[in-house]
Amino acid sequence: MRRILIAVMAMVTTFWFTTFTHATLWDRGGGLIYDDHWNITWLQDANYAKTSGYDADGRMTWSQATTWAANLVYGGYSDWRLPTTVGGPYVFGYNGTTTAGFNIKSSEMGYMYYINLGNKGHYDTNGNVQPGWSSTPWPIFIDGNGWAVSFQNLGPNFFWSGTEFSSVPNMAWNFDFIVGNQDYGNKDGPLYAWAVRPGDVSTTNYYGLFVGARDTEKNKEGVNKTLRADLMAENLYNLFKNNFPNLAYSGLLTGNIDNPFGGVTDSSIRDEINKIKGMIKPSDVFFLYINDHGGYDIIGGEKSITPQDEFIKTGNIGLLDWGFLTDDELYSYLIGMDNTNKWIFLDACKSGGFWGGNDEGDLEKLTKISLFASAAEDKDSYFDGVTGLTYYGQALKEGLTKEGGFFKADADKNGVLTFQELYFWIQNYPLEWLVGTVVYEAGFGDPHIFSLDMWNPVSFKSEDFDGILFPSQPVPEPTTMLLLGSGLIGLWGLMRKFKK
Repeated sequence: MRRILIAVMAMVTTFWFTTFTHATLWDRGGGLIYDDHWNITWLQDANYAKTSGYDADGRMTWSQATTWAANLVYGGYSDWRLPTTVGGPYVFGYNGTTTAGFNIKSSEMGYMYYINLGNKGHYDTNGNVQPGWSSTPWPIFIDGNGWAVSFQNLGPNFFWSGTEFSSVPNMAWNFDFIVGNQDYGNKDGPLYAWAVRPGDVSTTNYYGLFVGARDTEKNKEGVNKTLRADLMAENLYNLFKNNFPNLAYSGLLTGNIDNPFGGVTDSSIRDEINKIKGMIKPSDVFFLYINDHGGYDIIGGEKSITPQDEFIKTGNIGLLDWGFLTDDELYSYLIGMDNTNKWIFLDACKSGGFWGGNDEGDLEKLTKISLFASAAEDKDSYFDGVTGLTYYGQALKEGLTKEGGFFKADADKNGVLTFQELYFWIQNYPLEWLVGTVVYEAGFGDPHIFSLDMWNPVSFKSEDFDGILFPSQPVPEPTTMLLLGSGLIGLWGLMRKFKK
């Protein structure tokens, strides 16, 4: 039994080290994967020719595929090509030392299939059908940061190599991701194309700023209700800080509007954004969340200081400036991040009006920007009267919470969270349980009986916005490995029982 236990633990140890210590791939964000073995960068989408609309299904002749790759501009790079193969005379074999056949790791795609992704070929090195072989290639890998990442659209397909078969002019090498076979084929045949480029790319770092101030208002029934925007901002700050990869900086600005001259000033928001401007690169991502009372006027009635100005109240410091963040001000603060993708989340009544074309300060005038707003320009948002937390903030927090290693809002569970997926998650957040109960308008605290038509989040993005957010998921924790070990031991025990 002692020998069996040692063998089992050796299996667990082997699984641990082969899974977590061998890493040649690095998720650089933005759909780019760096391979430090070959010093090349792969597109995370293995069929980007189709995804981008270049080709109907992504299958092209060799000439079409090489032309597509040569003309591709992605991530700011234009030096893309097809993967290469070690050419030479045609010699077929199974042991990985030939130019054609199985278990070949000397080509860029062969190394990807067998080493980086750990797939088994249909035949082993002796030419026997291999147990455990699957016709669908495994697309998930553990990157150098210890995160599980998945390639997209890496189905059981044939992919062109950029290397021609020297012996026959109208032939070129290819790799079969169905069985793990390297071979050549006629250049006129329709195969898929996977683009790579030489060298590494700039790592995508993430920067976040979270703003919210506690705000108690006496509602129309004479009851004080407290909006805990400070707590909602802090909850998302902690989620962002603890769960997301490549986090370069995260700021938190909270306060208490209930105190005289309390809350968060406009200048502090401006200063934090300016600090981030001094660090952030074009390839990075900026995430901004602001929660509090919102509207489209500052001094009573419907008259705005600037026509069609929207605002979010973040402080109690004066009437005209500090403590009221307008769309004009936020627009001016974000100027200078022109080439950085900006994810803006405004959790306040009327916050959709920060994007609308009504005046020169609206956010759609900026480049590479998206806005997720908790309410349309003429609608309100609501909060829980017990916790003081907004329902929109809770929906966002849940969508960015991981379950089974993936963000809940990641609908296709491919490790890449897109603008569309997050929009769909928030738009369709299940609130049926809330129907018929009392909710409170975010800001003044007036009570309302909730109905589904009161859920009015809106989302917008500029045409040049790259809608990919946090393209990673965490690796299994050590406890998962212990469970694996205990499972193997349990399996051995069960086998021993039946053997008796």
